[in-house]
Amino acid sequence: MIATCEIPEAAPNSHPVGFLGVDLGIVNIAVTSDGERHCGRRINRKREQDRKLRSKLQKKHTTSAKRRAKKYAGKEARRAKDINHKISKRIVAEAERTGRGIALETLTGIRERARLRKPPRTTLHSWPFA
Repeated sequence: MIATCEIPEAAPNSHPVGFLGVDLGIVNIAVTSDGERHCGRRINRKREQDRKLRSKLQKKHTTSAKRRAKKYAGKEARRAKDINHKISKRIVAEAERTGRGIALETLTGIRERARLRKPPRTTLHSWPFA
């Protein structure tokens, strides 16, 4: 038997006490103004491994390599989405708990503004900051 129940949604905090600033980055995925860091060391290592495997599969040019690369790309995207979701949930929970709003930096146009050589450019373009 399945039962459902309706829970009214809480009203948004339209008058926050202050703001929790969030700095987004590549090395540390998010750093709050309280000093809480959400590190990306393990994630960046895994991204590097994924990049090497993708490169190896693309060089092979076989049908099975293309199939594996496509399957692996979905896995990579899901992993990044999951990690970002977990971090954002923790930041939102902290802001709700303290009655503050969240202030994010604007990163629009960063790909056009940054002038980088090949290795850091690859890192920048694979950064899921949105």
